[in-house]
This record gives sequence, structure tokens and C-alpha cells, in this order.
Amino acid sequence: MRENARARRIRPRAGTSGQHVVELADGSSIEGEVIELNVGRTAAPALSALDLAKAGVNHDGGDWLAVDDRLRAADRVYGVGDCIDREMSTHLGHYEGETAVKVALGDDVRADFSAVPRAVYTDPKPPRLASWSIRQSRRASTPTRRPRTSRRARRVT
Repeated sequence: MRENARARRIRPRAGTSGQHVVELADGSSIEGEVIELNVGRTAAPALSALDLAKAGVNHDGGDWLAVDDRLRAADRVYGVGDCIDREMSTHLGHYEGETAVKVALGDDVRADFSAVPRAVYTDPKPPRLASWSIRQSRRASTPTRRPRTSRRARRVT
């Protein structure tokens, strides 16, 4: 794994045993069967530009705001989305925003991060071996039934 590396060129299947070759900006190259690209995000510059101390927010200059279980960073200041130390996802940010609004309006609620669903999006989509619905799963756990057939023969045209 290489962090903060800049790729200049990728040569598919040009390496040893058909591996991909990635030529890096520093003049070196690496080979691998799989090339994975991860793009990070940082909130530090945006948070630092807000002068949060004036609002009573304790910010250490990093990517995260410290929030409590009600998503409060200070009195009447809330942190949601990428600026708090949680998984970065649109759906989670939406949940955090709704929770912060409820707290701001006086509801006695707390953010619950005990079960956060995740999805991995890929292109191309990975193949599936089987697709089971809940109904199919229930059928699989019950005794086998004889399939229903029509008493009338269908005419194929």
C-alpha cells in the first residue's frame, strides 16, 4: 500500500505474470493484480476557517469536532456529517442532521450509532450467485411442496 502517491501511468497486464504496472510520479513503479484507489476527504481547512472559538467550540485544528451523544459541539452548536468522527456517508450525515434538528428543537433524543448499515458501490457491479427473497428463504425452511402446474396446456405461438 502506498499513501499519498501520485500515479502517472497505468499499464494494464504489462508486468510479471500479467500483473498491472503503475508508474508513480517519483519515478518508481509497482505491480499488482488489483489496483485500488481510495480518495480521502479532509475537513480541517474548512473548520479552521470558521473561527469556531468565537462560538465556544473547542477545535484542535484537526478534521473532527468533538460532539456529545446529542451531536452538540457547544451550546447551540451542532456537528453533523464529515466533520465529526463517524463514518463518512450521505445517509449517516442525513440521520445526524435530523437528530441535531430534533435536539435543537427540544426533543429528548440521542444519536445512536450502534448499528450503521453500509454499502459498497463498485463499477462494474460484482456478480451474484443467487438472489433470495424473504419469501424464498421461508420456503426453503419448510417441507418441500409439489410445484403447481396448470391443468390446461398452453399453446406456444
